Amino acid sequence: MHWIISSGITTDWSLMINQLPQIVKILNFLFLLILISFFFSVKFQRICYKWVTICHCFMFCVFNLVLQLWTS
Repeated sequence: MHWIISSGITTDWSLMINQLPQIVKILNFLFLLILISFFFSVKFQRICYKWVTICHCFMFCVFNLVLQLWTS
């Protein structure tokens, strides 16, 4: 089964597992962008944005932890 990663590389499961730190870095960057966009939109005027931002902060920390554990 073949998958296309965002960089345009077609790969299989074993290569995808080997590229996991790179995938985590890409996801990490995407979460950071989403977090920044939430910060600049509406400026936390609504409670739901606060909770979404808290969830994104948590996910961001989890991705960083996974990345550090995987690369060490």
